[in-house]
Amino acid sequence: MVDATKVSSIKIDTGYAGEKTFPLFSRFKKNGDKDKDAQCAIILGMNGSGKSTLARALSIETDKTKFLDKEERELESDFSNVHVFNEEYVIKNFRASPEDILDPVVMLGGSVVVNDNINELKNNISLISANIESLKNRYLSDVLSGESANVNIPHLDFTLTDYVKALIENEFLIEEELLFHDDESGVGLLYDSILGTMVEGKFISKEEYVRCIANGFQRRSIYICNEIAENASNDYSLTFIENEIYKAIGLLRENWEFIDRSVDPYARFEVYNRIEDSWRKLSYWIMFLVFKEYNSVFQKISSGILSSVDKELFKEYKREIVGLEKDLSVWERKLEGINRKNSAGPVIEYINRLLDIVFGKEVMQIESAKNHGYYVKNGQELVKPSRLSVGEQNVLSLCYFLQPLPKEKFLLPVFKVKILNFL
Repeated sequence: MVDATKVSSIKIDTGYAGEKTFPLFSRFKKNGDKDKDAQCAIILGMNGSGKSTLARALSIETDKTKFLDKEERELESDFSNVHVFNEEYVIKNFRASPEDILDPVVMLGGSVVVNDNINELKNNISLISANIESLKNRYLSDVLSGESANVNIPHLDFTLTDYVKALIENEFLIEEELLFHDDESGVGLLYDSILGTMVEGKFISKEEYVRCIANGFQRRSIYICNEIAENASNDYSLTFIENEIYKAIGLLRENWEFIDRSVDPYARFEVYNRIEDSWRKLSYWIMFLVFKEYNSVFQKISSGILSSVDKELFKEYKREIVGLEKDLSVWERKLEGINRKNSAGPVIEYINRLLDIVFGKEVMQIESAKNHGYYVKNGQELVKPSRLSVGEQNVLSLCYFLQPLPKEKFLLPVFKVKILNFL
């Protein structure tokens, strides 16, 4: 880092006009001899006079900038301790709701980059998740094609669309388990989890309920399809098939109620067996109904829903999401740390002391908005962010800019502001 106490002037390669030296801190005696360098410099000028050029040279175009001492010797060109306050800092760090409500003013400080990275990661995760949903919807449309007139007629507590969607969701869950396990143990864990939910009859949503019902076919698909093929010649009526479905679901519900009341482990074990038996029968008769009433759908389901190409595509999507979520977790932990630091009492006390200097004792103060940002107070009343003038926003941002800066001789803060904004 550069020793700010030794900086006398700054040399900038302007490109179009060659190198120019700005004697920012140089002072001269009446006889023309150099005097002791100043500790502060105020540069006034009309628009286009070069104030922004100086600010850029000290912030984003540092490769064109050199620090010179009193004897015009080059100093260290490390800009790590050079902090620039300009319009860009205010734009990036000051967030106030445009609505006329008491939202907190959010001054982000060091969390600007962190927030940007978090938002970018979340956006990328959303885009990939949308691709996965699009893939699932394409399969749903393909399986149900040709049956659009009847797919939303309920035969049980759900429709054919619900059932096919559950089958597809389960297939993707199986592929996800295969992705994160070297063998098929993950599929076994998934099936055990579904079995546990099914025998207890505790479903957190309709979607989970239908997925558990659908898994009854998937874990016995070959046997059920063979059994349907053997009985295909039997002229079962639709009423008969539906009655078998209702009988199976009725037995399931009776046994779920018994499980809730029973404390005898042996009795519960017997009930578990009855639930599995009813689940198997229910799965068989649901698929027989699909075979009889929606044969094209049955053929697509029984031959396997997902292609090997789309299985790999899905796995690649999930790998990308897992990687992004790991990065997101890292950045969110960083943001939590910054927010804890920025909401600390000493930070607020320091900013409020500066506000007292500018506006007078307790005329304008800030207080923590707990999770993120600050409320602005005028006396005892909260100030709506939309009511803050440009000048007041600049003052708040400047105080926030000053509070984290280290108090050391090497510090070189640079302020590029319009004086009228503070009047």
